[in-house]
Amino acid sequence: MTTSLFPKQIPITLQIKFLSMLGQLLAEGFSMKDALGFLEILLKDEGAWIKEVSLCLAEGRGLDAALKALDFPDWITSQIYFAHQQGKIAEALQSCGQQLQSERDREKDLQSLLSYPIFLIFFMVGMLFAMRLFLLPQMKSMVDAEAGLAQLAILFIQYSPHLIILSALLLLSSICFLKIYQKRQSVLKTADLLTSFPIIGSLFIQFYSYRFAKEWSSLLNSGLSMQTIVSIMQEDQTTLMMQEIGQILEVGLLEGKTLSEIIKQFSFFNDEFSAIVMHGQKIGSLADSLDLYAQQCLAQLNERVQKLFRYIQPVLFIIIALLIVIIYGSMLLPMFSFMDQL
Repeated sequence: MTTSLFPKQIPITLQIKFLSMLGQLLAEGFSMKDALGFLEILLKDEGAWIKEVSLCLAEGRGLDAALKALDFPDWITSQIYFAHQQGKIAEALQSCGQQLQSERDREKDLQSLLSYPIFLIFFMVGMLFAMRLFLLPQMKSMVDAEAGLAQLAILFIQYSPHLIILSALLLLSSICFLKIYQKRQSVLKTADLLTSFPIIGSLFIQFYSYRFAKEWSSLLNSGLSMQTIVSIMQEDQTTLMMQEIGQILEVGLLEGKTLSEIIKQFSFFNDEFSAIVMHGQKIGSLADSLDLYAQQCLAQLNERVQKLFRYIQPVLFIIIALLIVIIYGSMLLPMFSFMDQL
């Protein structure tokens, strides 16, 4: 593709609108060229990049490649690629739009939950810096060196900026470590690490189980054999995680292992995933079994996310309350100590 004059970062709301409307137009009988031309006119003020998608398709590339070049999420472009193999591109685009909308809704819920507590935390941090700058010199002169609790409060005010900066550095270091680990390790090892974390690990397990059950169900419903599906999974147009799992599946099947036995070795899938696969193969309805299981995983994922959201805000408020008590205690203890000396 030629060098783009359009911005690479497409807002998530515009991605949702584009995917949903394109899928709807294709479902109503528009050709891909006509649908993109229609959207180019309809979204002319915010969708100049749609012309770049049309140019990419004219060069013989797929829609997934065009959207990947515009930084659409890999898991979205991977689904579009799979849908192209099945001939169900319209349904996949609408589904991708719905999935992105669900993720956007969850992000907005989390932002609304965290905005006020985070504001209070920053306010408390500002108070600590102000106390150290303006009140600390007077407190030191007021308090006797032998006043234990009062001296402890003064030390807290004096070194609180250091503690805050150290905590921020530890957080940034942890994030950098995860990013470096992710680049140096395979995608599957990164998935193992993410699913090992307490609380959020179960969310990743539920997400991975849903994603792969849904993809395999769609591919099986299109009439493809498991060998063909494994080959498609390893193509460059899919995600790195899908490619690595496809390689392991291919080796395992060549060794004579069953699909359920291979799946059981992946720690980032639910324990019952392999049992669902075994049961689906036994009754000759693996695609339907995986589809029902994917729906259950998605429902459980949404339920657990909402439950986690309900706990986040109270926990943050408890932390803020403790900070307030500590700050006021640090202010009052030196004053009480000074009064006792009078």
